[in-house]
Amino acid sequence: MSDKQGDRIIDLKPTLTQLVARSAQTLEAILQDDGIDATERADIALRIVALAGGLESPIAGLGPVSASAAKLQTASSGAVAEPQPPTQSPTQLATPTEPACDPYADFPDFLPGKYVLFDDFLPVEENEAVLQLAIDRQEEYVASSTSTNAEKYRSSWVLYPSFFSELYHRFGARLRSTVPDVVKALELPEFDIEELEMQLTAHGDGNFYKVHNDSDGEVVKRTLTYVYYFNREPKPYRGGSLRMYETDYRNGWIARQQYRDIEPKNNRLVLFDSRCMHEVCKIESDSAEFADCRFTLNGWLRRP
Repeated sequence: MSDKQGDRIIDLKPTLTQLVARSAQTLEAILQDDGIDATERADIALRIVALAGGLESPIAGLGPVSASAAKLQTASSGAVAEPQPPTQSPTQLATPTEPACDPYADFPDFLPGKYVLFDDFLPVEENEAVLQLAIDRQEEYVASSTSTNAEKYRSSWVLYPSFFSELYHRFGARLRSTVPDVVKALELPEFDIEELEMQLTAHGDGNFYKVHNDSDGEVVKRTLTYVYYFNREPKPYRGGSLRMYETDYRNGWIARQQYRDIEPKNNRLVLFDSRCMHEVCKIESDSAEFADCRFTLNGWLRRP
């Protein structure tokens, strides 16, 4: 070790070696005092090891290495461990990682009930194949219900995706491809799709679903609702419009009196913000055939 002052080089190593040796001898004397607390003596032993590690040759008169030092050497495969600087100051605690902010957690005061339409969403042959599947699975449908189990609030029949897994994956892939454009059109924050929920629903004569929404935006992470309509041609029923309400938030979502009706047109896909209040208007049909129902593939895109 040297220090340069102008053109003169001063060698500091001999002086430092002497100081280190004297300090080590002082610490060693304290270490031998049984009147000192064991914890303090262990700390002193570590200080001696640190001093020894700073020299190129053993310190004369240092004496045997203490038991604590011996353990430290063994852990270092025979090399005396040098003191390492702390990874952070004791007063600078690591800042906990906060969860990413959910842009949907803050509810807007008003939602205008906007939606996006895709007409002729599937090729004709695929549209017809979906209709045939829906008809062929008639025996597997179950009566629909609501999360509140409210009576006379929803009337329809539902088929779950375990009965149409191939369609679920094929239709789901096409649906996912629309999301970036839909989110932009609806002026919603972008989100990652954690889950795609899907069911096949049949509405016959007299069926309906009263005013509701699909997500409160906090507990339930449903973010986009989609409805794909398909039916026999010509359409064998009347009514069944999707009614989209302008929506306020006042300690809960409330439908305004203003609304728009969307016709359930064959091969049409509709997507909208799941927080918007909406309803399925009553269906009227002169046919009792199941094949003449108002069919939909509908569900929700969930964020994490």
